[in-house]
Amino acid sequence: MGLMPQAPIAGFYGPPLYPTGVPNCSAMSTPMVRVQPLTPRLAFTPILPQAQVFQTPFATPINIMEVTPPPNNAPTPVWPPEQPPLPPVSVGYPLFYTPAPPVFEAGTFPAQPLGTPVPIRLHHHIIVNPVVPEIPVLQWDIIQAAELAKVLGGRGILIPLDLNASAVTPRANKMHISADASCLGFWMNKWGPIIIEKPDIKVRDVLDAIHDYFQEPLWEDDLREVERLPGNMSNLRNAALWRAKDSYDALPAVTAQKGFRRSDVLGGERRFQGLRVVVFDDGTWKVFLGLMPGRVPDLIV
Repeated sequence: MGLMPQAPIAGFYGPPLYPTGVPNCSAMSTPMVRVQPLTPRLAFTPILPQAQVFQTPFATPINIMEVTPPPNNAPTPVWPPEQPPLPPVSVGYPLFYTPAPPVFEAGTFPAQPLGTPVPIRLHHHIIVNPVVPEIPVLQWDIIQAAELAKVLGGRGILIPLDLNASAVTPRANKMHISADASCLGFWMNKWGPIIIEKPDIKVRDVLDAIHDYFQEPLWEDDLREVERLPGNMSNLRNAALWRAKDSYDALPAVTAQKGFRRSDVLGGERRFQGLRVVVFDDGTWKVFLGLMPGRVPDLIV
């Protein structure tokens, strides 16, 4: 098999490869209601939409198709509760100062008011930004190693991430990461969740697990899903070209020889948006991954 060309078209933000009836891959779909502190779930039953993919760009509305309903005994989300945006904090005189961000419980998304009981917290650098979800706290392309992830600090300065910090409070030795957002949820339901089993799971463990999961090769049944609609293979090749160009794992020609990876089905939606916890009424909790389009600052500091 010949090498892929090394000169992709400039400005690639390619579409993810959609299953039937999904408008986009972005972050949050699971409903949020009431709560109590609970323990990690040991397994879950994926709910698959009809197996098909779209080449339609993510900005284009797509007709929603019928999806298999969840089983009657499926656990019900009970936390976090629905939470309107918290008001900014007034800083008083002088009036031209910008109001400070709202005060809330750390490690929660959506942001929970200060003093609210929180059963499970994620490290505040890996959650979805509770103030502005469209601007990730962690600037990271999931095809890159965890060491290249940087935190967006004050005044837009990128600062190092503490990879050895505990990822969960209270400390956890098992975590399941899934997705419930349209096409990302389809593919992760097909492949199974990201499972982390380590004593006192660290931030590094979480990022390494996400990176390794999307570096897995695509197999024949994955490619059959991609090929269901004309043009999808072209999108997949283009995404693989850009991954080879952007990756620091090896030279582009070497990376291209290794074939398609799971991240290629995401098109340009490789930017880490963050994680969020959902707690269920059966005493279990699960973490949901959000990805989004857009470039990550190509800067090693």
